[in-house]
Amino acid sequence: MYDEGVGEVAEPAALDEPAYIVLTAVHAFERLDLRVIAARADGWLSSSPTTVRLADGSYCVCMRYGVVVFVGSSDTAREDFLEFLGACGAERKSQPEVDELRLRVRPERVDRMVADTLEIQSTSLYRFQVIAEVLARSVVLSSYEAVLREAADLAEPLARDLAARGNSRHAARELLRSIGSVLHIRQQLVGRAEVTEKPDLLWDHPELERLFHLLNDELEIVERNLALGAKLDLITETARTALDLVQHRATLRVEWYIVALIVVEIVLSLVDRWF
Repeated sequence: MYDEGVGEVAEPAALDEPAYIVLTAVHAFERLDLRVIAARADGWLSSSPTTVRLADGSYCVCMRYGVVVFVGSSDTAREDFLEFLGACGAERKSQPEVDELRLRVRPERVDRMVADTLEIQSTSLYRFQVIAEVLARSVVLSSYEAVLREAADLAEPLARDLAARGNSRHAARELLRSIGSVLHIRQQLVGRAEVTEKPDLLWDHPELERLFHLLNDELEIVERNLALGAKLDLITETARTALDLVQHRATLRVEWYIVALIVVEIVLSLVDRWF
């Protein structure tokens, strides 16, 4: 369905204006090679952010940190495009995170949130791209929040062990794995997702900044990112403290082995001398 070749449009077209439009953000991959997508997708529309028109006439916006945001796409169109991305070499996650946002077009009103629906003035491609940027950040935060909940399940008994026994029963390999998982999340957030950065699109379209900040505040992107960073720091500190104790115990054990060997050698030497 998606052959090689790059589509090109002079001016972004607007979607038809139904009563409601649903945006679906899927964190389905570890990362995406946007250059490969631009080179191989038939319906390529723009590169900042990478946007593709799907077979059913809807749009999707692709992020390099593995999120795809579908704008009014059918289930079939979504799955076809995800399979296309897999064929492009993207590694699919076993448990993708999914989030949705419902839009309603109200040309006579300013952009605003009403209950769980975002009311927007128009359906220009640029407007959808800004919304997709924020929704993609939200779903990637949700994905990492879920991973940290699992890491917290390990950190909690670690903290209890340290408080009650002064040491940890967990193996060094398990602790190192926990530290590695946390560092991986931090690298993803800082190096790829950049959830607190201003999207490049806003430099060319400053009139959309109000919409960006509106949705950014509604989805609590900054607050969730700060909370995630605090949890990362806490879990890392807990695991490192426990690891230091495990390594200290191992060092003491080795020292006692050395002392025991020295004692044995002295005893053997005395036995040889006396007998």
